[in-house]
Amino acid sequence: MAAEASPAPTLYEVDYHSIPGLRESVLASLNPFSRRKRPQVPNILQVIMLSMVANRRQDLALGDTDMLIDPALPADLQWSRWERHTDLFMCAYRGAAAVLRQGLERGDECLAAIVNAAK
Repeated sequence: MAAEASPAPTLYEVDYHSIPGLRESVLASLNPFSRRKRPQVPNILQVIMLSMVANRRQDLALGDTDMLIDPALPADLQWSRWERHTDLFMCAYRGAAAVLRQGLERGDECLAAIVNAAK
């Protein structure tokens, strides 16, 4: 499975100077009377996910027997929702099956090269 991303960088507006330190964060979260609004900062999962794709190649070199399939996923389905892995798998499977079926019906050259290479 491959994911094709937008070539434009994603920018986030974060005021790093307003991010409290560990001690201040812990004290604020334990104080039920704290009225101070917490600054918008990325959570740990967002940081991990973004760091996994930082500085990756934007172009994907596809050969004659490579095919990129980008199945449509429902808007409420995210890859980090582990409890819905079966839904994600079935959407990807159905999407790939539909692309392959349509390619075989119209005689797609790329798909023919893949099938012939497997023989």
